[in-house]
Amino acid sequence: MRNGFLLGRIFFVGFYLLALLALQVSPEVRAASWDQERAQSHSLSLQQAYELARKRGGFEVLEVSRLRVDLAHEQLRQARGQMLPQIDFSYRLLQQDIPDSGAQTFSSAFREPRQTTSRLTLRQPLFRGLGEYRAMELAQLVKSQEEQAYTQAEVDLFVDVLKRFVAVLKAEKERSTLAALVRSLEQREAELRRRVEIGRSRPADLLSAQAQKALAEAELLDVEVQLQVARRYLRESLYGADAGPQEVKMELEGLALPGEALPSLEGLLAELERAPRFQALSLRLGAARKEVSLRRAARLPRLDFEANYYFVRPGVLRDSQWDGVLLLSWPLFSGGILRSQVAEVTIKQEQEELELARRLRQAQLELEAAYAQLVAQLEGLKLLEKAVALSQKSFQQILAEYRSGLVTYLEVYQAETAYYQARRSFDRTRLQAQGQRLELEAQVGRIAVIKN
Repeated sequence: MRNGFLLGRIFFVGFYLLALLALQVSPEVRAASWDQERAQSHSLSLQQAYELARKRGGFEVLEVSRLRVDLAHEQLRQARGQMLPQIDFSYRLLQQDIPDSGAQTFSSAFREPRQTTSRLTLRQPLFRGLGEYRAMELAQLVKSQEEQAYTQAEVDLFVDVLKRFVAVLKAEKERSTLAALVRSLEQREAELRRRVEIGRSRPADLLSAQAQKALAEAELLDVEVQLQVARRYLRESLYGADAGPQEVKMELEGLALPGEALPSLEGLLAELERAPRFQALSLRLGAARKEVSLRRAARLPRLDFEANYYFVRPGVLRDSQWDGVLLLSWPLFSGGILRSQVAEVTIKQEQEELELARRLRQAQLELEAAYAQLVAQLEGLKLLEKAVALSQKSFQQILAEYRSGLVTYLEVYQAETAYYQARRSFDRTRLQAQGQRLELEAQVGRIAVIKN
């Protein structure tokens, strides 16, 4: 019993000491820990960024497109409903003033002061020049068009996120390379300062190194601003009105490697016509053609059937419980309105045909240009990789010769500048090629499967 009490006291004192230690941790340490966890929790690949944009930043755009699909679906239901029978219930109460003529006549049977009519009415369209079928086909084409437009909206959202994602990566790479250049120039300045003190270098070389470092720092500051702007645009794409986290760490693994085999240009051109944007235009053209048929059907005869079942009927027909009628109508002359309507939709059809051909031809030219640019970037990337390796080796060699007194500082600066410029060009071209590859697939309607 006593041992249990002592163990309890020890446990309580230990817990109390741990709580005091936790309270003694400085707010700065806790804030740094929280910031680190927050940065880790918002580390995003391109795939994750796109999914986040679908749910938040681009939700309004996709939702508007989805609502258009729902609207087209309801219009299709209405077109189908026009072919089905319509059943109505009606109740009519008539109270009228009947003058007293004294004698009973046949017409007085229809002149009751109070008349009540209650009936069910069935209306069924039998023939409307096949216009009812054309209307349903037209509504189906419009619905399919909106579905393709929704798919294209997803592709457009992906391209928007991709461009802003790559812009952030490029700015980050630029900042990293320039920061490394500034650190290298700081080392060079410190080394020159020692050499000037012992008389092995001229003071002019030290001033030149300080000026070069100032230029690099100014360029680094400019890139920092570009990075902040790129991150702001990316946050707007991902989070919309919500600002989201201030810092989002990008991951290079989200982008396709430029060394992967490219699809053939012929295959991409053949696939271009099946892209959602051109599928939507083709369906729009089909809808215009159906509308021409629908307008022409309005000039044909119409046949409808109508039947009534009476619960209450006034006058001499009170014992008759039902009647039916076939109604045939034919618009023979309407002042030229029907003919003009057919001509109007025919003109719209021709416009859609020309617009589809124009956009397809323009997209083919853009695809060919983008493909040629990507091939050139991939070829240039190999040369730039070689240039980085050679310029680094040259810089190291010249630096060693400078320390031996064989070359001047100007040659060191030129070699160092060439090396870092080659690094920046390589990183910029690599990211451009990665983004261009994914944009190329998006042009034919594909959102690339991204492996994280």
